Amino acid sequence: MLFTEFVTIGTAGASVDGREIKEQWLVDAAEQYDPEIYTATINSEHETWAGSLGTVHRLRLGKNKQNKTTL
Repeated sequence: MLFTEFVTIGTAGASVDGREIKEQWLVDAAEQYDPEIYTATINSEHETWAGSLGTVHRLRLGKNKQNKTTL
């Protein structure tokens, strides 16, 4: 099984389309994610016809250069 390095999938703050990603949402996701209950899949641009590119095994929080919380 191939595992990749962690990649950032979300950053707290304003999104490009004007919505806000709250830091607590990222904290909750990292703390509560359990692939035994619901396994997130990685899809290309939300297209299901291409098939799954893999599954998410673990989430972790971090900080970017602007000290914003990342997931």
